[in-house]
Amino acid sequence: MSNKPNWKVMIDFLLEHYTQKQIESETGLDQATISRIKNQKPYKSPIYENGANLIKMYEFAKYQEERK
Repeated sequence: MSNKPNWKVMIDFLLEHYTQKQIESETGLDQATISRIKNQKPYKSPIYENGANLIKMYEFAKYQEERK
């Protein structure tokens, strides 16, 4: 079993709540990479810091949704 993050699931969820520009601002991932992940096009895996920021943003958004 892989512990590799599923970037597409995270991006799809975040795009239900934020714009690509907001995700870029919070995570450091450029909009082109966000779009490529969303559309399942080949992309370079996010650098550690950007990936960690994406996970943090995703977990916060999930937490906020659960509190509703």
